[in-house]
Amino acid sequence: MCPSIHRSDEFDHAEARLFLQQLLERMWEHISRSLTGAGAHDIRLNKFLKEIQDSVFGSFIAYDQALARVVPASNGGNSPIRGPLIGDYDAAIESFVKATMSNFFGPTEAVRDDLSTVQAKALADYMVGQLQRLEQCSDETLRSAGYCIVWEDPVSARIMNVDIRDEIRPAS
Repeated sequence: MCPSIHRSDEFDHAEARLFLQQLLERMWEHISRSLTGAGAHDIRLNKFLKEIQDSVFGSFIAYDQALARVVPASNGGNSPIRGPLIGDYDAAIESFVKATMSNFFGPTEAVRDDLSTVQAKALADYMVGQLQRLEQCSDETLRSAGYCIVWEDPVSARIMNVDIRDEIRPAS
């Protein structure tokens, strides 16, 4: 995953790695508790966790690749990037739609139905909007909040109530 969305001279790769490690540990703990609570036996738990891990890491890679396609290149070496994280909003949406479609429907370029594409576009729009919101938070604000981020409600962001009649037009 992108180690940090912020581009400051004090970028701390060790802190970013620690943050990612803690995030993944919390995810696995939560998933383990959820599976155990749902009645999964300890013997099967590791198998389930392995399947989930493979899926999650594949998704991370797809979204990292989507982000890499729209983030401006750095000015060489480990120098921080200057300017906005996402310079071309439309390219970011297109890139995240592809990643979302791949994560939900597999990596094939098969013909997708219009509804799936509209839903993937709504989700991509939400993700890019949240990345832009996150970019506006200073590193100090994130640290002082213990990296607790309040995300925009998907309903108010129009992700949960996309009216497909507005998005899908019949073929003429």
